[in-house]
Amino acid sequence: MRSLLRRIYNGNSEHRQLVGSSIVSLALKLFGGLAGVLMTVIVGRTQGASGAGVFFVGLSITSILAAVSRFGLDQAVTKVVSSSAANQDWQKINTVYRTSLAYLIATSGLLSVSLALASVTIAPAFVGDDLAATYAWMSLSIVAFSLTWIHSHFFQGLDEIKCYQVFQNLGLTTIFVFIILLLSLLQIGTSTVQLAMAYTGSTFLTALAAHVTWRFRHPWYNGRVPLASVKGKFATLAPFWGMSVLWQLNMWFPQILLGFTASPLDVGLYNAAFRFANLTTLFLLGVNSVVFPRFAAAYSRGDFDRLKRLAFSSTRFMTILGTPIVIFLILLAPQILSLSGEEFSAGAPMLRIICVGQFFNVATGSVGGLLNMTNNQGVAFRCSLLAFIAMVILAVLSVPFGANGVAVAQAISLIVLMAGFSIASYSKLGFAPIMGLFQKSTNEAENSFVR
Repeated sequence: MRSLLRRIYNGNSEHRQLVGSSIVSLALKLFGGLAGVLMTVIVGRTQGASGAGVFFVGLSITSILAAVSRFGLDQAVTKVVSSSAANQDWQKINTVYRTSLAYLIATSGLLSVSLALASVTIAPAFVGDDLAATYAWMSLSIVAFSLTWIHSHFFQGLDEIKCYQVFQNLGLTTIFVFIILLLSLLQIGTSTVQLAMAYTGSTFLTALAAHVTWRFRHPWYNGRVPLASVKGKFATLAPFWGMSVLWQLNMWFPQILLGFTASPLDVGLYNAAFRFANLTTLFLLGVNSVVFPRFAAAYSRGDFDRLKRLAFSSTRFMTILGTPIVIFLILLAPQILSLSGEEFSAGAPMLRIICVGQFFNVATGSVGGLLNMTNNQGVAFRCSLLAFIAMVILAVLSVPFGANGVAVAQAISLIVLMAGFSIASYSKLGFAPIMGLFQKSTNEAENSFVR
């Protein structure tokens, strides 16, 4: 590690600049992860495990529907914007921007209104008036959340990593935490309905900030090109959409399943464990934001040696940084979960189980993004579908074993997904990022992460 840092900082100014971008990305992702943990703690402290379970089931449903409404635009936007920026084709970027926003407003608006109506007219008979009102308010967040998410990918495509990280997660979570703390300070009260209202308000404030930031930073994107000229760029949206939806389902389906088969207490414990376990992926997500556009650029130039070096070195980097977090979470699981309240410490076995799957996610590197950025999104989608089917089967079979059994199902499905991605990467590209953990580093390989 010391040798790696020495070589980096003895490099040229371009190397140092890119290292700085990576460090900033990781720092912002760390702040976003800590904000997410703080949100989990605050919701747990104010609602208890049962109330937290109700709130996070609603959040799971809206997250999945937001992914459905985006139809795979997120990673497709990163890829198209990155290649267009390399050719300084600003008019094409502006056309994609306007078209994407119009599409998202229509699709996410339809899903949002449909869920809100269902929550008001149908849900009360099944879950009661309070829960129905909670889900009705949260359904209104789908539009704003989708718009914020797509803005973050436009920023990522232009390699504006600070803006990407802020609007990917940090901004929304920070605003939400601030509002909840303000409500508590003013002693207004924080029921699940009020939490849902605060969350929806936070999404709209973040979406507005994202749009204003884009217009302020890129006022010159005024021209347009014919829409037909960019349609071909999105000809492969279906696999991107499928992967995006399946990824959301892999994350949130276990909690939704528990919402129907277990008590709100179990759902709350599971969600707290899941969110703390996600701390293990902070370095993965931070590095992804930097390397995805570079994967696309290297592939478009036919520079497969650089593509391989970048995949290997970034995997070593994130695994070295992520391993201590995994060990820390596994050893101190009860104490960490008790931050949300003493009753949450019962979720320690779930936290440990989910951490195993998340560590495998980190150790396999940015393999999913590597496939997407190298025109292999079709095989990546098939791997995602296989993993989701495995997860559904295992989760349903594990219901009699409670939340711990569902945690095992989710961990196994994540391992199956990453193993499938790695096999596909080796088959299509001749290497898999995880191979970087077992091959001897070279000066060139070590420096490739920052070139």
